[in-house]
Amino acid sequence: MSGPLEGVVILDLTQQLAGPGGTMLLGDMGATVIRVDPPPAQVVADVAPSGMVAGEKYLRRVDLNIGRSKRSISLDLTKPQAREIVYAIARRADVVCQNYRPGVAEKLGMDLEAFRKIKPDLIYSCVSAYGDRGPEKFRPGFDIVAQSGGGSMVPGPDGSMPSPTAVPIGDVTAFCMEALGIVAALYHRKLTGEGQALSTSMLAGSLLQNILRLITIDKVDREDRHAALEHARTLVAGKAPYSDILNATASGLGGQLSGTFTGGNLVTDVYYRVFRTRDGYVTVGCLNLRQQRRMNAALKLGDPRFDSGASSESLKTEEARLRLEQMKGKAEERFAEHSSAEILELLEGQDIACAPVLNVLETFDSRHLLENRYLVEYEHPSAGKTTLVGHPIWFEKTPMRIKHPAEPVGARGEEILSWLGYSSSQIQSLREEKILCR
Repeated sequence: MSGPLEGVVILDLTQQLAGPGGTMLLGDMGATVIRVDPPPAQVVADVAPSGMVAGEKYLRRVDLNIGRSKRSISLDLTKPQAREIVYAIARRADVVCQNYRPGVAEKLGMDLEAFRKIKPDLIYSCVSAYGDRGPEKFRPGFDIVAQSGGGSMVPGPDGSMPSPTAVPIGDVTAFCMEALGIVAALYHRKLTGEGQALSTSMLAGSLLQNILRLITIDKVDREDRHAALEHARTLVAGKAPYSDILNATASGLGGQLSGTFTGGNLVTDVYYRVFRTRDGYVTVGCLNLRQQRRMNAALKLGDPRFDSGASSESLKTEEARLRLEQMKGKAEERFAEHSSAEILELLEGQDIACAPVLNVLETFDSRHLLENRYLVEYEHPSAGKTTLVGHPIWFEKTPMRIKHPAEPVGARGEEILSWLGYSSSQIQSLREEKILCR
């Protein structure tokens, strides 16, 4: 069965993760993705042996995911004849994707204007580190840089220093936005016949992760925000742990600054957090009062807000204050007394949002993830049985699938050149001149 993008041809000039992840999704949706790689030795130059597929010289483990559903040709784009091959692919393509460092596309002749001369209705997609405009647009970078600029750093192992999240959120969100933007541009072209350029960045992806907090209303928040910033700067000057600085600048849902945040609050102390159980960890997420009421009753936490006849006045009493203070410890005791399975059964019986905490190694054994095809088992010709990132979108009539397995860098060079109309003697000449690599 064909995917929803069957017939769409994508010229993929991207490397690393922010870029190739998006074209992976589009390839799984049925698009024909032609991946133009640098010479193989450059691609794998800094990869440890453990990062390669056993028995393959030019196939990285990461490419089992981001290199799948693509065909690879390896070219030295510093040579004019190699660029002509790319232009020939572009004439047959609907979309060109690149994520070069600032200035590199122009230097190589892979910029928007170069492709627009070849095919005016092309869609041209760029994923950058910091965006196309503004004083920092030329900043090169990887996910860690984008997380720095997007307010997404978390405390490191001992809480003293900022650290990137374990998941490269700037990269992943950027390539999802890339794929979404390309699909929208394809729809626009179908309606109007017009191609267009589009771009996103790792910085934009990092910022999107803060959607619940990136709200400020000047007439309400300005004074508090500046006071919080001044306090944070004092902490930085005093070399306070980053965890303290993060708490001082954290804001509640909807971006409203919360005076109780630095001292903890009832929601994040009791109802929206991770607890240690007798044999593991369980997460609960009770953001509304209905769920909080049910969790309070199920675990007998004694929340005075839910007493019969509770009022704003009764909650101001010393007794109520003490009960609220004791709730965090009481909740932690309740969870510690039970196994994860026991506490999940109890909470799920009350329709409370909860889940076991899985580490990434445990996800491979999740029947739920496999049945939803969020993870897929796939037989790779070199690696054998693999379990890979699956398909985040379900289509009733045009399902996503891995069109073909990830291949080594340059594996389809001759095939792609033949598709473009090059003769066998021309292909041999390109190989001898090291324009076509591998």
